[in-house]
Amino acid sequence: MGGVVSWLPRIGTRRIIIKYLAVPGTELKASNIWLGTASFGSAYAEGDCFRILDRYLELGGNVIDTANIYASWLPDGAGKSELTVGKWLRQTGARDRVLISTKGGHPDFETMHVSRLSHEDIKRDLSQNLDRLGIEAAKRYAAAKGLIGFCCSQINFSLAAPNAGFDFPGTISMLRSTRKIKY
Repeated sequence: MGGVVSWLPRIGTRRIIIKYLAVPGTELKASNIWLGTASFGSAYAEGDCFRILDRYLELGGNVIDTANIYASWLPDGAGKSELTVGKWLRQTGARDRVLISTKGGHPDFETMHVSRLSHEDIKRDLSQNLDRLGIEAAKRYAAAKGLIGFCCSQINFSLAAPNAGFDFPGTISMLRSTRKIKY
């Protein structure tokens, strides 16, 4: 994958090189530095989150990583990351300038040994992800650390074994046919 150096910002005394890399099989260009938002809306106040998102975009970044599981370990934290990112997207109109990477299918914290990798779980989680973010489709989607967006040839069931009979290719096809996942 070739990249194009697009921005040479300075943060403090260090120069940060942000490159855009072509995503195979798509017209997308993803920055080599992604912004993780696990604590957005829970550990960080909304205004601080918005300033971080604004600065990240200003410095040339364009991939925002979030998940429905983020901050679920905190009281009333479930979904806060996606809600915060969604509100920022609506207020700034930046939706067309960023790639949203979100996730689902993670086991519940109380029952980490119980898989949530089924067609129904993934479909329900994706619907919640998109509702919280206020978007119609995700460009990248992952399930329990397994990539379901850019690379559909394999999935990593590292947290819990998939539910019996889980049809990964069928789930991907269904989500793409509903246009909930773009690639």
